[in-house]
Amino acid sequence: MMNMLFMLAAVCASILTFGRCSQNTIEPSCFFVEKNKPSSLCACSRLPNRTDTVVCCNINSLFIFHQGLACGDVEKFPTKHLYMYNYTIDKFDAGSSKWRNLETLSVTNGKFKRVVGQFSGSLNRVNFSGNSLTSIDESSFAKLPRLRLLDISHNNLTSLPDLPALEQRNVSLDISGNHYLECKNMLHLISLETFNNLHIANINETFCLAPRKSFHWFNSTDKVSWDQLIKRRSVEEKCPKGPNYQCNCSFYGMDLVQGQSPSYSIQVDCSGRHLTELPKQLPLNTIVLNVSNNNISSLQKLINDSSYSNIRDFIADNNNIESIKSLEGSHFIYTFRILSLKENRLKSIPIYLFSHVFDSRWDAKHVNLAGNRLNCDCSTAQSVKLWLMTNTAYIRDYSEILCDKGLGRVIDLDMTQVCIYQKDWTEYIYYIIAGEILLLILLVSKVSYDYCVFKTTGYLPWPASKMPKLPCDWVFES
Repeated sequence: MMNMLFMLAAVCASILTFGRCSQNTIEPSCFFVEKNKPSSLCACSRLPNRTDTVVCCNINSLFIFHQGLACGDVEKFPTKHLYMYNYTIDKFDAGSSKWRNLETLSVTNGKFKRVVGQFSGSLNRVNFSGNSLTSIDESSFAKLPRLRLLDISHNNLTSLPDLPALEQRNVSLDISGNHYLECKNMLHLISLETFNNLHIANINETFCLAPRKSFHWFNSTDKVSWDQLIKRRSVEEKCPKGPNYQCNCSFYGMDLVQGQSPSYSIQVDCSGRHLTELPKQLPLNTIVLNVSNNNISSLQKLINDSSYSNIRDFIADNNNIESIKSLEGSHFIYTFRILSLKENRLKSIPIYLFSHVFDSRWDAKHVNLAGNRLNCDCSTAQSVKLWLMTNTAYIRDYSEILCDKGLGRVIDLDMTQVCIYQKDWTEYIYYIIAGEILLLILLVSKVSYDYCVFKTTGYLPWPASKMPKLPCDWVFES
């Protein structure tokens, strides 16, 4: 029975390039044996008609693994090809010296989850398809100069290992059927300079998961095909660049809108490029633009340039921007999601610019203004401070917006510090009137007193007696 099993395996190996054998080809007893189920100690055997080929079956423990390789003489000449079926041990050790002289290594239709260690030697074909792989050490294939064919399809991988060998020469790679593979890993393959030397097998079954960052929320999709990712190459060619700088453009998300072709969104990073103005042209569907740590002072392109029409996240921290009043009425001010202008030179916040937007939009918007030093006057203390306190959900760094002239934070601004009006003479009119009334009362009192003294004693008290007589005094003497 065992000889028949190996003969059937040999037929599979001769038909398929990798030696992959479907579950229907070999007897069911060769597949998915439980770890604790008894199995033959000699799980490996050399094919009688192919002395350079060893086939192993039902390896469910380390003891059976080592015993099988030993009785199969895997490490002895002339073994060049090793096929394993139903390998159910949790991990596979790529660093073992047993594989150094092999040209083909195929471990398929098993249930192992990890590949650990680093291959070395003469391997040119490796097949780990049809297992339960969730991770492969990054450096597992880094030292295989002769590698021409790698099949890690139909597993549960979320990321790809480091594949430097693929950058050197013609290599066939099969990553199809990994339903949890993230797109950022596949983008690395597309961005290889020697892309034409890399053949992706089964591209119709090759998909990846893109992050859910679609702005057409109800029509978004996570599943992205290889053909859609190819479009990413053109994005790099259109990425902003100049004589002394080169921005970085990367894949951001994917939109699937009913009745339209799938579209991809791009994020552009031009931070720290010594720019004095916004980039002249952006790739199509640029959603995120980061121009932090430059010397930009104008936002005019954000308003007028058509290549900026899809910007949703605009990050321009640590620049020389002095005003944002030009954004009034623009398409951007109604569609943005993040506007970050930390550590700029803003002297005022035009609250009318944001108030209607904050009040009328249901989706979250964030404005970052920390580190700007406003010209704090009475209006700032009366209106801007209150506006910041009532819009903390949108301006989360409200407590870090500062005043110039050492007045501290805007939210701590005291009206008595800045609401001081310049005085003029009219502010003293009441004091003058009060003084005049007081003098009048004193004068009347003095005259009344002198009159009483004169009637009683017949002479005027001093100093009234010393005063010169007036023509009207005869009235009082009569």
